[in-house]
Amino acid sequence: MEFYERIKEALIALTNLSHSSLQQHLLGALWETLRSYHTIPMTAGEEATFLYLGHASTVHWHGDYNQWGHQKGISTAGRRLGKSDVWILEKVFPIDARLDYKIVLNESEWLLDPANPYRCKSGFGHSSELRMPRYHYPLSSLRRPHTPRGTMSETFRLQSRYLGYAVGLNVYVPFGYERLSHLPTLYVTDGHEYADDDMGALCTTLDNLIAERRIKPVMAVFIDPRNPDNPNENRRLEQYPANPKFLKFVTREVVPFIDALFRSDARAEARGFLGTSFGGLCAAFFGAKASDTFHFIGIQSPSFWKYPAIFELYEKQPCLPLQIYMSSGTINDTALRARQMRDILLRKGYKFLYRETNESHSWGTWRGGLEEMLLYFFGTPASPSTLSRVPEHDTNYKLSALPPLTHIHYTLGHREKVTIELYDLHGRNIDQLLCKFQRRGEHTVELPKLEPGLYFYRLHIGSLCKTQLFRIA
Repeated sequence: MEFYERIKEALIALTNLSHSSLQQHLLGALWETLRSYHTIPMTAGEEATFLYLGHASTVHWHGDYNQWGHQKGISTAGRRLGKSDVWILEKVFPIDARLDYKIVLNESEWLLDPANPYRCKSGFGHSSELRMPRYHYPLSSLRRPHTPRGTMSETFRLQSRYLGYAVGLNVYVPFGYERLSHLPTLYVTDGHEYADDDMGALCTTLDNLIAERRIKPVMAVFIDPRNPDNPNENRRLEQYPANPKFLKFVTREVVPFIDALFRSDARAEARGFLGTSFGGLCAAFFGAKASDTFHFIGIQSPSFWKYPAIFELYEKQPCLPLQIYMSSGTINDTALRARQMRDILLRKGYKFLYRETNESHSWGTWRGGLEEMLLYFFGTPASPSTLSRVPEHDTNYKLSALPPLTHIHYTLGHREKVTIELYDLHGRNIDQLLCKFQRRGEHTVELPKLEPGLYFYRLHIGSLCKTQLFRIA
């Protein structure tokens, strides 16, 4: 924890400097380095240090780890360092956790972390994202410029006799569709969100895995729960919790429509159904009630609490011809009831894959599980997924990429007085390398031998001053 601990100590020391101008410049240089190396919040091992720089009376960090402020007994209040505008909160999380959060100023103003570039989008907007050292971002969900892209259809509007209203859906077909036939098809609830590259990123994930030949070419049918005439009206709470009318709509209206219009494989063994939260409950319900239509059942963070009878459906029926992927986060998510269903599936002899991650009820969680699910359902003998083993979000690892400095270079436009001073991380002056007038042109000053670590230099040229954090290897 070399850099991590030293920077925390440095923040405390710098915020207590009596020289306000020096404090401002050294803190600014340190902050800019942390920000530019994407290391706010700082992390090391299971420790996370949230930081905020700005004027406030109080600062809190609320997130899914404390149910956005509703879970009592979890401290989220930051403390001010010295007399500065730097605020800090230290927390402990699993080493591979990924969590959503926002900063709350003065008990009322919610904002994204301005120093953290990582974001996660939900139906309620964006949040900032904490990535612990051993969390690995799903690279298959990132759009690649040279990967052939599938095609998303126009919105089809189906008037349902079972639901009594119209439903919109869009169909993704893989690249090269015109040369393909008998395509497996994945039917998706919350289709507008699974298809969004900032949320589920399912189309992008399909494009990448198909291009890498790690899965077969697959179609996807994105069923939109919103009223096509009024997108602000979302009907998911009506459609998804074990609704037999929605089941009939999908199996008797949507599936025949797709099979008649597209080059899909019409066998149940080639169809899947996917959902998250209430959609995860819906997927489990479809598995129990429509195994003659869907073989692959994808269940993410299922809201089984809404329909507890789902357990009895699986417990009392014979083992159905299903292949199930089920996942949940462990932090304020649905793991307790998901484990209950996992145990039933195990007892009944189902073919299934169950996964828990140290995350919460978030699109960041669900997006991260799609690659594994798609490989489980539609995988080819090609190479399996491989994850980076480096602690890519660890502060020590990130700052080790800071290039070591051996010389200071600068250019003068005319004769000027130049002063170069060195400071340690606590703001103590350790050397003055230069203090004299120099002629116009390029200049280089060699740094003295110093112990490995982080330091500051302050370069004064006339009335101008540059302060820079640097590393000695």
